[in-house]
Amino acid sequence: MKEILEKITPTREEEQKLKEIVREITSKIKGKDFKLVIGGSVAKGSWLPGITDIDFFMKFDYNKYKEKSFQLSSYAEKILKKHFKFKKIHGSRDYFSIKYKGYDCEIIPVLNIRSIGQARNITDISPLHVNWVARRSKVANQVRLVKQFMKGVGVYGAESYIHGFSGHVCEILSIHYGSFARLVREASKWGDHKFIDVEKHYKSEKEAYIKMNGSKIASPLNVVDPVQPERNAAAAISADKYITFIDACHKFVSRPSKNYFKEREFDIEAIKKQASKNKVVFFSCKPDNNNTDVAGCRILRKFRYCAKLMEAFDFIVLNGGWYWNQQKPAIFWYVIDPKKLSAVRRHWGPGTKDPLGRIQGFTKKWKKRVKVSNSRYYVDLKRDIRDINDFAKYIKRDKILSGVKLL
Repeated sequence: MKEILEKITPTREEEQKLKEIVREITSKIKGKDFKLVIGGSVAKGSWLPGITDIDFFMKFDYNKYKEKSFQLSSYAEKILKKHFKFKKIHGSRDYFSIKYKGYDCEIIPVLNIRSIGQARNITDISPLHVNWVARRSKVANQVRLVKQFMKGVGVYGAESYIHGFSGHVCEILSIHYGSFARLVREASKWGDHKFIDVEKHYKSEKEAYIKMNGSKIASPLNVVDPVQPERNAAAAISADKYITFIDACHKFVSRPSKNYFKEREFDIEAIKKQASKNKVVFFSCKPDNNNTDVAGCRILRKFRYCAKLMEAFDFIVLNGGWYWNQQKPAIFWYVIDPKKLSAVRRHWGPGTKDPLGRIQGFTKKWKKRVKVSNSRYYVDLKRDIRDINDFAKYIKRDKILSGVKLL
């Protein structure tokens, strides 16, 4: 763990550079009615090396702006115009993205509240989450280990196209169990569902499920948010990511290895080898939106739709996956049966005992080509798409798969 920590802890030089960037930005954006403060993993002290994203909260005076909270984004925009070029990002409350000396900085306007009851918008509560973690800074290195482990086993990220563990959940789990080692030992024994209430907001799990947001407790992992008790902080985690994490913990406990902390690189040749005698086909997919989460969701939909379309044309899809590093187009891969499809495909119609209307409709459409087999009508049709090259030409005309092409 010491060796891993040395690699995932920012150097003094990197830390000093980040502090200088924060100092420069906060010195430029000043005002009587607000204060610009650092947020995110930087404020929590658990950020990993190579970070390029920095969050800032523009905290407006509560008493003065509580009745004008719906205008905070407008106030922030006027202030930022004096100092930086920025991009406005729409959300429950609009916030702003600034590029500064190689860093992507997000400025989030919020009310300076002391309790969640004062919040006028969900974003107002975010600084309270930061404060809760920051007060427990002793586990910062344990959080780093947990985050890096999650990245290494492929379950990190709460974006809607990933459905994994968020940084916030990693922090809560680290604080709850006290160390990375204890977390993986305990998680290796988790069952189909796990309930965690680190602040003991509820007397029992049953009481929690009665009082928590019903739509948010369907996840296999239910983590009561320490700041917002009605919220499941782990609601975004899918069953697949949950099971993958438990399995990784079990294997790690059985046979610890540094490899679990290494982020896997996309390796086309390795995928081809794993496919054995089957054929692997690769497609590239160009993102069609500047918003990472939106673009990721659309890529995922295209990946799933492409697989269904291949099966509709009778390709046997044995396996598949996709990879996107957000810097280049995404890559889809599908393992398929290598045999070329037959020149003729059998299109089945209604059974001989089906309602007469269905039979008449089928026979009227296909006329003399209709035949019967095993008490069911069918017709043999010429197959236009017999291999992946034919399929690749077809999808060029499919609007849903815009931006997808064969590699």
